[in-house]
Amino acid sequence: MTQLKDWEFMKTKLKIKKNINEVFPDASAGDCDVFAVFDFDETIAITDSLIHVIDIETKERLRSYTPDQYAVQFGSGESSLAANEAFDYSEFDDVPDATKTTEIFEILKSVVRCGVTSAAILTARGSEAQKPIKDFLAKLGVRLQVVHGVDSPLGSAKAQKFRGYARQFNPSTMHFYEDSDSNRAAVENMVRNSKEFEGVDVYLHNVKKGMKQSSGHVHVTYETPAEPDNPMVQEAREKTADLIVEALTDTDIRRIEAVARREIRDFLRQNLEKKVTDFIQKELKGKENEKIIKNIASKMIVDLYRSLWTKRSFWESDIK
Repeated sequence: MTQLKDWEFMKTKLKIKKNINEVFPDASAGDCDVFAVFDFDETIAITDSLIHVIDIETKERLRSYTPDQYAVQFGSGESSLAANEAFDYSEFDDVPDATKTTEIFEILKSVVRCGVTSAAILTARGSEAQKPIKDFLAKLGVRLQVVHGVDSPLGSAKAQKFRGYARQFNPSTMHFYEDSDSNRAAVENMVRNSKEFEGVDVYLHNVKKGMKQSSGHVHVTYETPAEPDNPMVQEAREKTADLIVEALTDTDIRRIEAVARREIRDFLRQNLEKKVTDFIQKELKGKENEKIIKNIASKMIVDLYRSLWTKRSFWESDIK
């Protein structure tokens, strides 16, 4: 009976991995170490709701925008309202029954198979819309725990929240599905310049009317700033290293440990086999027997992993 349950669990796990590979063909890990962020309006769902601009004193509606028009007009921060004007998001406090789902919704459904915290809805709507969005998704069989409304058209508001997800969930791969060009640009800038994204692969997906576009797909990683060749800076760092360690919080330490584990894993996967093969090839001094080289390299790596596992008690605590 226990073996049967184990087999059912393995089948589910394999099915999840298959789905994630299909959904994220460019994700390096191909497993559930992924966190995906989705815009709601015009990405997950299409609605007829409008954002209105009202007179602050009279409450009169002066003009209205669709979600797409709103994102284009105000997303970059270059356009703003007059002093006597304000946005009215009241039509977005709920999700109308007429709301239609999109092909991106099907991607969300696959991701959520990894868990209710494997994805987030991040919308420009206000916080009042969070529960209605959760309820709307639940009616369609998608239980999602992370739904946030930033109550702002600015891309910087979503970018800050996106960085918060990197800190909170610590995934190796993140995806961002968004119809607003300015929002994607803000997230891209945040990723390139924020150390929280070191070791994280981020994929930005251009979505229009709920459909993933072939153009605008971007793979982004953190770009380490060039360090000045200054001996005084190096000396200062060495002298203050202990103080920095003492100042680290438990969360900081866990984050550093996670990055270190990823680096070790990636090194073993990508570099070790090549180094062993190159070394053996050099030692054979020109003997062109590829099969022998591969067999020896494979045996060395298997023996190495077996040795590391057997003696794990000696190094496991240091890695952790």
